[in-house]
Amino acid sequence: MQFNTLKITLLLISDGWGLKNLSSKSYMDHYETVESVELNNVRIMHARFSKELELFRCNFNLLAETLRSIINKLKVLKVRDFAVVIVSSKLLLSSKAILNLEMNGYDYEARVIMRTMLEDLLRIICFVRDEKMAQKWLKGKLQASEVKSFVHDLFFNENSKELYNELSDFVHTNPKGLGSLVDKKEPGVRISPLLPDSYEEQMANIGLPTLYLILLLNVIKDAYNEKIEPPLMNKISKSIEHTLLHFKTLLKI
Repeated sequence: MQFNTLKITLLLISDGWGLKNLSSKSYMDHYETVESVELNNVRIMHARFSKELELFRCNFNLLAETLRSIINKLKVLKVRDFAVVIVSSKLLLSSKAILNLEMNGYDYEARVIMRTMLEDLLRIICFVRDEKMAQKWLKGKLQASEVKSFVHDLFFNENSKELYNELSDFVHTNPKGLGSLVDKKEPGVRISPLLPDSYEEQMANIGLPTLYLILLLNVIKDAYNEKIEPPLMNKISKSIEHTLLHFKTLLKI
């Protein structure tokens, strides 16, 4: 599949999808500059948010452990269980991708993935509520609009709609989202990645991937409470409580 995508991209360029006859009088290695900025951003984030990064690591491992436990416990997975596990695994890896992007200073790109994660979370809730939705998804016939309608009590919640619309500005390359790419110090468009100016915004960017893990852990915990062993269930409950308390304290909620 990747090879075919590469081939199609090369054909598009051959068809004129590109900028022709570009020349530059002076050469600057922008790639080297970007890599240097990335390394510095990662150092800054590690130094400032060691506790938050440890929370992410613990919840990442906990979700992975929970998914493995469900698979081992069920032995034979029903369609619903297979769909929940496979999409949850994707969401798990997406959370790490978001963390990597935020650490390096790619907040815009991270928010594009965040909307996909939000949609994946809604899909998982659909599967948990009705196995027919999982069957339809496996056949490639489950539309995004159908998912939103099926979980209307969640999707049309005021907070959910606000989050979805905000993330959509980034997915659809709307001017509101693109504002983050404008260089505030010098005229022009920013080429290198950038961390937010304030400590609070940086902390929020680091916290978001962890909170997505907490959202999914909460869904899995409720859906498979009879399949998860008591010690692991207790571990999940404590981690959710501890993580939420940590961020609520930081945000003064």
